[in-house]
Amino acid sequence: SYSYPSPAPIPLVQEAVRSGKLHVENWSLLSLQQRLMAGAMGCGFTPTMSLLGSSMAEENSDSFRVMEDPFGSGRSVGMVKALNPDLALIHGCVADPFGNTILATPGEDPYWGPWASGGVIVTVEKIVSPDFIREHATQVKIPGYMVKAVCEVPLGAHPAGLAHHELRDFESYGADYDFLVGLRQASRNQAALDVWLREWVLDVADQQGYLQKLGTERTVFLKGKGRKGAWEHRMEPMLEEVDWERPPSPAEAMIAAASRHIMGLVQEKGYLTALVGVGASGITGWVSHYRLLKEGYPLELILGSGQLGHSPRPGDPMLTNISNIPAAKMLSDSVSVYAGLVGGETNRCISVLGGAQVDRFGNINTTKLTTSKGETYLTGTGGANDAINSRESVLVMNQSRNRFVEQVEYITCPGDRIRTLISPMGVFRKLNGDRDFTLVACLSACLSD
Repeated sequence: SYSYPSPAPIPLVQEAVRSGKLHVENWSLLSLQQRLMAGAMGCGFTPTMSLLGSSMAEENSDSFRVMEDPFGSGRSVGMVKALNPDLALIHGCVADPFGNTILATPGEDPYWGPWASGGVIVTVEKIVSPDFIREHATQVKIPGYMVKAVCEVPLGAHPAGLAHHELRDFESYGADYDFLVGLRQASRNQAALDVWLREWVLDVADQQGYLQKLGTERTVFLKGKGRKGAWEHRMEPMLEEVDWERPPSPAEAMIAAASRHIMGLVQEKGYLTALVGVGASGITGWVSHYRLLKEGYPLELILGSGQLGHSPRPGDPMLTNISNIPAAKMLSDSVSVYAGLVGGETNRCISVLGGAQVDRFGNINTTKLTTSKGETYLTGTGGANDAINSRESVLVMNQSRNRFVEQVEYITCPGDRIRTLISPMGVFRKLNGDRDFTLVACLSACLSD
């Protein structure tokens, strides 16, 4: 799916799926990494608490099983089949000529994919000496013996960003939002995309030509975004454009109501961390964090990419805003976050999620639906299915007839672990053990509708 400015389906991908040119398998972030983990360990399978009760469990029955805990806990656990790719392609920060590679922080998708593969081709921002690698040996995630080839490709993650603020003589850089918007516009139809591909891929001889095409001014700007504290220099002109007297929009009223509800849950039940999703759910988590901080309650924010304990920097609402990385207290990866910090036995986590569709029972669909054109893929599960293994989950999303349905046709996340739903129109809760939601409050911003 598109990632910026908000997640959305890609029309050309939809056409490729409908025509049979492209086949899509649906897995959550954690369950896919656990398949690669099993492949790397050579054990054939590994247990997971994700996918249970979802449509993914049914459609992946050749690679997913449910069994009773053989050690007598009485709980059911999922089992995912090992996955061993033929080849892994990965972009890192630096590597030595032998392929010993240091990846970006946070790790997001960690090293299990390369470890499980038949070989790895690595691209990096620059090739360094073995002595540099020894100096930063704790940061090496891919050992050289696994690597088939290593290539120096500066700005190789573009248009995404790449960060590692602890490496000596290494320049981080931020995401190129303008470039992402241009690609999104070009990919609306095949003819426009063909022109874009010729301009940016096929007719560009090498990476040096690509960088020249981007231009020095643009690359300097992106590297400026990657520096610690860069957000402060962008704030003053932004603040001048804010209309402080404007009444809240319905979306802002929803975020404010959701924040109040989450603050109450956190203080009542003693939650210490909050996993936040993209869009309105992410902003809700950020607002809750700062409001609780004023009351002396340190709610630590978690991102599925592997980030813990940051205070979000203003000026850029993107979940992966590179300015937030230096503020984090822990930089890890998606497996550590979802399997341990969010869904582990000792978690004290509340998840704040969004969705494309929800039904009366709280089942969420972010994967696919049937339209007049045929089957349409949405944005995928991401880490939502993994996130509902937290102590409690709250859903924050816009409301319409297409979004609030009687019953979703595809269950990305089963609703039995979602107790609260907040939209611009109201607050819905499951009361007294009910399976379905009850409207418990209307939001004043929408009473005139």
